[in-house]
Amino acid sequence: MKRVLFLVSTLRKSGPTQQLLNLSRHLPEFGYTPLILTLSPERESDTMEGQFRSNGIELQSLKLSRITGAIMLKSRVRKLVSSIKPAIIHSQGVRSDIVAHHVHNDIPHVLTVRNSAWDDYPPMFGKVRGSLLAWRHLSTIRRAQYPVACSESLAAKLTPIRPGIATIQNGVDLDNYTPASEAERRRLRVSLGVPTNRRILLHLGSLIARKRPELLLRAFAESELSSNSHLIFVGDGPLRAQLQNSARGLPNVQFTGAITNVDDYLRSSDVLVSSSASEGLPSSVLEALACGLPVVLSKIPSHEEIGAHQSGAGCLVDPRCVQNLSGAISSLLSSDREELSRRACAVAHRFSSRATAMKYAKTYALMIESA
Repeated sequence: MKRVLFLVSTLRKSGPTQQLLNLSRHLPEFGYTPLILTLSPERESDTMEGQFRSNGIELQSLKLSRITGAIMLKSRVRKLVSSIKPAIIHSQGVRSDIVAHHVHNDIPHVLTVRNSAWDDYPPMFGKVRGSLLAWRHLSTIRRAQYPVACSESLAAKLTPIRPGIATIQNGVDLDNYTPASEAERRRLRVSLGVPTNRRILLHLGSLIARKRPELLLRAFAESELSSNSHLIFVGDGPLRAQLQNSARGLPNVQFTGAITNVDDYLRSSDVLVSSSASEGLPSSVLEALACGLPVVLSKIPSHEEIGAHQSGAGCLVDPRCVQNLSGAISSLLSSDREELSRRACAVAHRFSSRATAMKYAKTYALMIESA
């Protein structure tokens, strides 16, 4: 078995970390043993470490703070790489991509791009710092040995700065994300404290500006959905307090915060809604489809790429028109649930995480052979 060293900043709960878990679970089937190296610790309330360990995936962490890391990071990673001698170094995320680019030496380096730098970093880190990070990340991608985009739409966006960038689409774990029977859905709702007599709308992901969760809340509040449905925001983020304040007086709106049982909420819900302004290829949408949920998605290239709207398993809308958003949700809620579930599962099966792992394994083999 050849060893792949995955270099990531942290294992905080996020779509990219879920994709890393999916990939790590399947790589041994193709002759590769994953070792995850994190640069810094994450909060105990916001980690997926347990899920990696329960799957037998080896973890190490440098446990460096951002300040200490700025001084010692490259030397510490270089020393560890020298002792491990992996066959491949695989990084994801701006911080780890930059470090891996400087320390991989003659070891083949794969870099997976899972986000749009200019869409993500300035809103998240502020205009000055965010712009600097975006510039540095794109510069690293441009010079990377083998960059891979997680979606065709993201690859098209990056091609002007990195011609020939490869595409390996994100995948979904079809073993762990499956539809629930009616009896299971009712049992799950009771255990979660979710209404059993209302249709459940789900927003899954960080509560940040790029995701535009306020548009969904407005569409819910300003339509009949607020009287006949229940809206759940699964996840946490800087907009949570603002959203909760806006939801005062709306008893059918719920905020879970960061949780570990996301699949229970997916399997007990009726529709997933994403009003996001930008995505790589969202894990949350793929997971929802695998659980048989129809989806209402903002009309952006990555959502179009998934193709749920083409199969009849969902709708694409401009969520800035809240009437269109609420109308699309109501339309799916009034459609035949069993047929929508069948179509949703058919879409998800085109994005198997095992198939994603197989494509990465082939990429590793080609890079090792040509090294």
